[in-house]
Order: sequence, then structure tokens, then C-alpha cells
Amino acid sequence: MNTFNSMNTTSHETLFQQLVSNLDGIPLMDVHWLIYVAFGAWLCSYVIHVLLSSSTVKVPFVGYQSVFEPTWFLRLRFVWEGGSIISQGYNKFKGSIFQVRKLGTDIVIIPPNHIDEVRKLSQDKTRSVEPFINDFAGQYTRGMVFLQSDLQNRVIQQRLTPKLVSLTKVMKEELDYALTKEMPHMKGETLSAP
Repeated sequence: MNTFNSMNTTSHETLFQQLVSNLDGIPLMDVHWLIYVAFGAWLCSYVIHVLLSSSTVKVPFVGYQSVFEPTWFLRLRFVWEGGSIISQGYNKFKGSIFQVRKLGTDIVIIPPNHIDEVRKLSQDKTRSVEPFINDFAGQYTRGMVFLQSDLQNRVIQQRLTPKLVSLTKVMKEELDYALTKEMPHMKGETLSAP
């Protein structure tokens, strides 16, 4: 019986079982060619992706464990190991700029000795709203309004800042409560920290 006809005769077989039984009908030489074509297509797409995804900032990346590690895996790994990846960058590139790949976008880490140069730049060159909008998918979450107006600045100046006085008492009470809870009063005793 032909394997293609057997697909219609057994209704209880799963799709995977039918696929595997159909692969048995393909000569071995054809299977090898399928593997070569699939690998070649993946390799071409990877090379095209690497060539087209050149960064606008020409500084080294940090976090790759191997040259063969795909970028999407490094971005995913940043979710769990972000702190250690950034520490690795500080140790490897002491005093120089480096980039970290994270989900959403790449971030550029600037060492403390370059902070004064960034402060001297004009506000037009160092706007922080665009990266924020890109990180939180502004086109889908109605965040584009922040690019077209100064709404966020006016909210802080007109609404939040005048109400800081009323929040100060609540914050102090919360801090006092947390301190008594976390650090009990020691009457004349000293306590060593680990």
C-alpha cells in the first residue's frame, strides 16, 4: 500500500506520525539534499542579517559566549543575566564605551569618566524620550504623544512637583516603619554585618 494512501485510511494517527511515515518514502539521497538546502538557506539568512543589522554606534558588544551564539539568544539571556553581562563589560572595557544587547533595543554603556562630556551636549542631541518610546513600543501603546508634545514635562512641573510636600510625610512614615522592621533597636549592643 502506498504511504500517501495510508493517510486517508487511519484517522487515529497523529499528524507527526503521518509525516514520519511519509518521510520513509523519500529516498535517502533526497533527504540529504533537503538538509543541505535547509542549512544553506539558514546560513544565507544569517549572513544577510549580520550584514544588514550593522549598528549605528561603532563600539564593541559584550555578552557573547561564542562567535556562533545567535543575537536573539543573547538578548534572551540578558533577561536573566543582565547584571553579570554589564559587569563583564565593565571588567573587559575599563574606561571605554561598550554596547549590550537586550530585548527591544541595544543599550550603550558609558563609563563615569565620559559623563561630563554627555552633560555638556545640548538637550536636542541627548533626548531620552525616543529610547523610552522604543523600549515600550510607543506606536502600539499610544506613547508617540510624548515625542510630539511636552506633556511629560508639564505633568511633572504642574502636577507632581507641587504635591511632593504632601508625599514627604507618607514617605518618611514608610521609611521609619521599614527601618524598625528590618533593623531592630539594639540597646548598647553591636551587631556585625556579614
